[in-house]
Formats: sequence, structure tokens, C-alpha cells
Amino acid sequence: METPPNYTQYPRGGNSGGFGGGRGYRGPGVYFDYIGEAFNMVRNNMGVYVVGALLALVIFYTVQFPFSILENTILYGGPLKGAQVDANGFPKINFAGLPVVMLLSIIPGAVLQAMYCGISLCALEEADTGKTNLSTMFSGFRNFLPLLGTVVLSQILMTFGIILLCIPFFFVMGALAFAPLLTVHEALNPIEAIQKSYTMLKGNVAMFTLFYIATAIVSTLGCCACGIGILFTFPILYICIALHYREFRGPLNQGYVAPTVP
Repeated sequence: METPPNYTQYPRGGNSGGFGGGRGYRGPGVYFDYIGEAFNMVRNNMGVYVVGALLALVIFYTVQFPFSILENTILYGGPLKGAQVDANGFPKINFAGLPVVMLLSIIPGAVLQAMYCGISLCALEEADTGKTNLSTMFSGFRNFLPLLGTVVLSQILMTFGIILLCIPFFFVMGALAFAPLLTVHEALNPIEAIQKSYTMLKGNVAMFTLFYIATAIVSTLGCCACGIGILFTFPILYICIALHYREFRGPLNQGYVAPTVP
């Protein structure tokens, strides 16, 4: 399995001589107890993960707002969906503008995906070096254009999965779980990232897909706590993706014999 040569992929350089306070390895596999570990990481480092989740939502809606106005103007002739109505009182839709709107909607989605990757990068750095900080989260925006391509290709593949009924959709979702992180962390192009994600997970796709769905459900439970709880649960999915990516990736230093995680 290919492994990155050192810690230069981290914004602050990290600990190039060894693993410092980093955690050990279990090896490739699917570990449901990582959901609990992810929650503990959030609880122990709220200044990174909770604040990071808040920033992700603020940045996403800040970017989405002007795009929403533009999309409504293209589709409905004004900034609001009901700007123009037909004789029956239904909004008039400019169907010719749908392709443009679909393209525009990709950009806010890619911004949000970059923030998701930032959460994963924080978790990966903390697991590798024993520490991280909020600045690492913004490194999710490096390789943004390739990430945009990965988002588009992944959405196309998942759309085909929906057309072929739901099971292929979930299969694709699980198989491509590492693709955005691979695009940013290993500077892969979209096709390489998608191929490598599938290659890394192909022996565990079914179980990892179940894990992904379970973790996604847990990550949304914070909405039940007056909405504010989402800041504590939202990062869990992306921390879990990072921890599993690390297990499949293996140690950074070739020849390093890592202690096993009990």
C-alpha cells in the first residue's frame, strides 16, 4: 500500500522524526467503536471540532446565500421562488436554466466538502501527531478545484446508483468515502482519488457502508438537542472517516512498528 513519506502534508510540519503523542494502529478494518472515540475527540478538543463545525456551517451558508439568489433569479425570474406565478398561482419555472443552476449549486457544495475534509484533516493530524489546531481545518481548501471535480464525479456515480435502485447508491457512497480526503490530503486528481478510495475499501465496502450510514445517523442526532447539539455530533462522521482512512493507509514512516490499539 502506498504511504505518504513524511509529515510535510500537514500545514505546520508536524513531527517529522516520529509519532510523538500519536495513536497506534489496528490495521485495515471497520471499527464501530470509533464512533465513541470520535465523540471523545470532540469533547476533549471542542476548540477545534465544535468551533470548526460552527465555522463550516457559517461559511457554507455565507457562500450559499448569494448563489441561492442567483439560482432563484435564473429559475423564477427574481430572488424569491414566487417572483412570478402562472394563472393557477404556481411559480413559473425557467426549465432552460436548470443546467446552469445545477452547475452553480456545485460550488457551495464543494465549499462545504472542503470544510468536511478540514475536520477529517484535524482528526488525522491529531491521530498521527497527538495534537492539532483550528488552522488545519482550512487546509481542506487546498486542491479545491480537484476537490470540486471529485464532488461532481461522486455525485454522478451516486445518481446512477439511485437510478439502479437504492442498494447501488449506498454501495457507491461507502466505496467513495475516502475520495474527498484523498483529493486534498494526497493531492490526487478526481479519478485517481475515486479509484484509490475503492481500491482501499473494496474488501470492506459492505461493512464500511453500514458503518457510514450508522455514523451519519449519529452525526445528525444533535439536531434533537434544540439544534445546537449538531455542533457536537456533526464532526463525528468526518472524524470516523479520517480514523479509518488512517488504518487503511498505514504508518507514515516506512519501517515504523506501531503499537496496537487495545
